[in-house]
Amino acid sequence: MFVFWQSLKKRLVRSALPAAVFLLGLGLTAYAYMDRSARARDDRLNQLEEAAQNYEFLLRSRLEQYVNASRSLGAFFSASEGIRAEEFDNYIRASRVFDRLQGISSFGYLPRVPAAEAARFEAEAARRFPGYRIVNRRPGADAYFPLLYAQHGLDPFRADRLRGFDFSAIPDRWAAMQEAEARDDPVATRLHPAL
Repeated sequence: MFVFWQSLKKRLVRSALPAAVFLLGLGLTAYAYMDRSARARDDRLNQLEEAAQNYEFLLRSRLEQYVNASRSLGAFFSASEGIRAEEFDNYIRASRVFDRLQGISSFGYLPRVPAAEAARFEAEAARRFPGYRIVNRRPGADAYFPLLYAQHGLDPFRADRLRGFDFSAIPDRWAAMQEAEARDDPVATRLHPAL
């Protein structure tokens, strides 16, 4: 019986070594797989984070271009009270706003017209644009913001159809106008249907 146990012991030792090597190899393979998976996941997360940072930079740059275009238009109108439609059109062409700001469909000027001066403003605007009147006025408003000058990037007649429309009558636009006035900084409207 002793010989049997000795023989069994030798066979176990001889088979244990390959089994241990196999188990060690299996363990190292599993560790390498887990490590590789973790590194791949970290690489993907780093790539996503870098892409998000790039997108944020591009978005901020684009928004800054829109803000600068709006400020430039404001400066253009603050330079003179008597700007004619041709001058506005020339300004838009020279500024190349539709080429530089992809995604912008129209660009226009909405003067602040006190309600008490609306009739006088309409008469003056009608000299430049026959039949001009402020439409869709907000009830009880102390001022209106009608479209006076505008250009559409694709449809040149769209601006003519909207001329005189009080943009402050659209609740989302009116909220953005009020916030912009309070902050003294341009404010984007929430997404809403086009007119």
